[in-house]
Amino acid sequence: MKEQPVVSAAETKRYRENLIAAAELSDFGIALMRQNIARALPNSSREIIDRELLRWLVEQPSHFVPNGD
Repeated sequence: MKEQPVVSAAETKRYRENLIAAAELSDFGIALMRQNIARALPNSSREIIDRELLRWLVEQPSHFVPNGD
């Protein structure tokens, strides 16, 4: 069995900080999109805004998934 490389404490800390930053940016982006949807649909209920936000999250294109092009 091949030995796994040892990750230093500094690398582990950097990976943790990067992951936290990515999660925070994701949360911020979702909050911004919720505001955009609410502005676009000013008379809509929270349920409708939530549904549209979920649709955006699920249907947005991903640059990481090949689309056959």
